[in-house]
Amino acid sequence: AVFGDSLAKIARFLGHEVLCEYYVNDMGSQIRLLGLSVWLAYKEHVLRESVTYPEVFYKGEYIIEIAKKAHNDLEPSLFKENEETIIEVLSDYAKDLMLLEIKDNLDALGIHFDSYASEKEIFKHKDAVFERLEKANALYEKDSKIWLKSSLYQDESDRVLIKEDKNYTYLAGDVVYHDEKFKQDYTKYINIWGADHHGYIARVKASLEFLGYDS
Repeated sequence: AVFGDSLAKIARFLGHEVLCEYYVNDMGSQIRLLGLSVWLAYKEHVLRESVTYPEVFYKGEYIIEIAKKAHNDLEPSLFKENEETIIEVLSDYAKDLMLLEIKDNLDALGIHFDSYASEKEIFKHKDAVFERLEKANALYEKDSKIWLKSSLYQDESDRVLIKEDKNYTYLAGDVVYHDEKFKQDYTKYINIWGADHHGYIARVKASLEFLGYDS
């Protein structure tokens, strides 16, 4: 965020009009895991129940604090619903709290974003994007998965977009998001990639080529 904000300020100083957008990863397995972790913390620290935690979960004082805050903020009737409903609500609740904290931290650093893009909302357009990929002959099925032919555009290998359980991969969300960005018809698009995401660049560029954009 600091690096991107610095680039934006330099570009504005040079006379360019710049729009800065923060991409919020608010769907998928990690968000569900967040909600599950808060629910388990709620049962242990609010209901005082004995809890068996899974091997992988979010832990720390902040999760316990979110669970206790949820107890005060949310309707008591929620916690009488089935577990999946509870986890879904707690996922959104925890995500919203953490996004507020992120915004506070950005404000403290003097960093401004013009918009916050929700992955969940943008992904509602996935069917139209996948239809265009199919028409471009960019997809194929193998091992009960749907693959993107990204190796045709300098990627090391083809990439899975839909897993055998019919759930979408992280890359699928990136493809839909970048289609939304490129439809805006700006003169330049600058992505600030984390060090652990550099491998995604070639596959995202491949998807944009299939969708008819100059990546």
